[in-house]
Amino acid sequence: MSVLFPLFFAAAAAVIAPILLHLLRQRARNVQPFSSLMFLRPSPPRMQPKTRVENLPLLLLRCLALILLAIAFARPLWQGVDLITTEQKGRTLVLLDVSASMSRSGLWDQALAHLDQAVSDPEQRVAIVAFDRTLRPLLGFEDWVGQPPSARAELARTRVRSITPGSAGSDIGLALAGAADLISDDETAVAEAQGIKRIVLISDLQGGRGLDALRSATWPQGLGLSIRQVTSAQPTNAGLSLVTVEAGLMAEADDKRQRVRVSNDAVSKTQAFTVAWSDGVGSAENVSVPPGSTRVVRAPTRPAGKPGSAVILRGDDHAFDNTLYLTDAAPVEVPVLYLGNDAVDDPTGLSYFLKHALQPTRMLAPRLSINGLANQAEALNRFSWVVVGGAPSAAMAEQLTAHVTGGGAITVVLRQASDAAWLEKLTGHVLRAEEARVKGFALIGRVDFAHPLLRPFEVARFGDFTKIHVWHHRTLTPPPTAQVLAWYDDGQPAWFELPVGTGRVLVMTSGWHPADSQLALSTKFVPLIYTELQRSGRITPRPTQVIIGDAASMPAGAQTISGPLASADAPTSASITAQSIAQQGLYRVQTAGGVLVVAANVDPLESQTAPLALETLEALGVSITDADAATAAAAAALARTSERTLKVAELEARQKSWLWILAAAFVVLISETMVAGLFSRPKADKTASSNAEGAEGAEGAEGAEGAESAATGAAS
Repeated sequence: MSVLFPLFFAAAAAVIAPILLHLLRQRARNVQPFSSLMFLRPSPPRMQPKTRVENLPLLLLRCLALILLAIAFARPLWQGVDLITTEQKGRTLVLLDVSASMSRSGLWDQALAHLDQAVSDPEQRVAIVAFDRTLRPLLGFEDWVGQPPSARAELARTRVRSITPGSAGSDIGLALAGAADLISDDETAVAEAQGIKRIVLISDLQGGRGLDALRSATWPQGLGLSIRQVTSAQPTNAGLSLVTVEAGLMAEADDKRQRVRVSNDAVSKTQAFTVAWSDGVGSAENVSVPPGSTRVVRAPTRPAGKPGSAVILRGDDHAFDNTLYLTDAAPVEVPVLYLGNDAVDDPTGLSYFLKHALQPTRMLAPRLSINGLANQAEALNRFSWVVVGGAPSAAMAEQLTAHVTGGGAITVVLRQASDAAWLEKLTGHVLRAEEARVKGFALIGRVDFAHPLLRPFEVARFGDFTKIHVWHHRTLTPPPTAQVLAWYDDGQPAWFELPVGTGRVLVMTSGWHPADSQLALSTKFVPLIYTELQRSGRITPRPTQVIIGDAASMPAGAQTISGPLASADAPTSASITAQSIAQQGLYRVQTAGGVLVVAANVDPLESQTAPLALETLEALGVSITDADAATAAAAAALARTSERTLKVAELEARQKSWLWILAAAFVVLISETMVAGLFSRPKADKTASSNAEGAEGAEGAEGAEGAESAATGAAS
């Protein structure tokens, strides 16, 4: 048992009062002076202190009442095992950064020193989580409390010694949001509020990825963040990354030298670097990059027949992001079908220009098949794009209808007005076409650049179609469901698109061959062809670069990965999953489309080692507490004391023992009153009897004295 207010026990000292009152000397009370005795010498009775307590039950009742009142005001409570075992010293979740930037010189040793301080108090409830782009629990709350207090800190150190910084990027926002959820889950599981809650973040605060994940989360009330920042004595950091060409589908196939980006951190002290092949073969490229800037250069040239696997950056203080693995993209084969009667070598036909436009690139390898309009074509569903340059046979028209209804993409070129008849069967709409009366030539006067086919031309210097002369075209009214993409200068539609089933049909009212227009000879033709080819939806460029720690960047359908490889021809190692890539290198990826060789590299954002501003965290509602371990320990001790006081008060309020003790005190006081009445009644009767006898004696004496006086007077 314990008490909430122990000072009230001092009131129990009042129990001495009844005892002293019972032992006081008996003194005469109500002394009545008599005039007849004024000349006599007073002789009061000798008073002796009592050595024996009279009315012992009455004394005990009075003492018990005082003791019960003192106990009631002290607010006693009975704290059993439940309070002792559930009382904790607070929660601490340690977030340990193991991203690539933490491999810089000296940072990991600093991180381990901060970890030792964070786990030095065995009485708190501790968990340790490592993070980069994901969270990896190293020590759970239950693992910590399941160990003897003397072994807890050593257990934490043992778990952390098993890891080192990897090659993945970091996401501090994601880590903080996940850590807050882990603490909330532990609170729910244990069910009691247990001291202060805090997250200890041990990191270089590399801010390349920002705090986007934390912006969508709500920071828990009462959760503090203690930051233990590690810093490098060497500020210069530059990194290498691959430049992704925006027009990748049209990149020249003979452009073998890939572009690499050199980025220099804003706090760097060096700006002169060298880009070279890791094996030392070939030339080197010198590049000057001012702090806070980037430069794009081509990979150094190599001798013919000697492909390289990685380029390196020299002149940097930190090597974690100075190696970039490269692999040539394997172009994706794209089957295209042309249905028409013109010969492929006829320079006046549609197929002639289509074939020359569909040249292989670094990303795509178009394979053009030509089939007559009257012949039965092979299965159309294997073609990404079908171009029809005339009126097909009935059997072929049925095949085309089934293909487009099932989600295929077809481009129909109206070479003459009569071709609209079979187009009605294909689309299910009434289409009446006529030859337009063109005086000289027509122009494409208006273009809808919002349409995906024409969006690449929305820049003003690329969007001028008025230089394309159209000699012949057909006029027709598109159905209401059609979307017109371009109009001639007379207002007639030039190109429009119709949805059919789950597929679509693009209708061109004029051909691109020289007899109809100059489209095939213009700079707009090849981009139009490749954009429509890309819009078919059946082209999946094979990725050659993946970011370590980013599972979303893996090729679609990837099942197992073998590597890393020193080169693309090296023997494979044991298979691993796509998500377990933890180091840079070349990997063989098993996909549904075959085996690919991809390069795994460090996230380019990891090269931005400038630390996050703490004001950014505070603006998101994060409560940043102390940054000193000693201050943290003092604050934790104060919080634990306050927490225990609140818990004891809460337990006492539930038990309400004082109420029962106070009721018992009232019962004792009532009993004392009754006992006091029993002891005082006989004494009162005795006193009354004595008083009566005294009165009678006094009257007799007065009568005798009067008689004596009368007798004396008579004798005289």
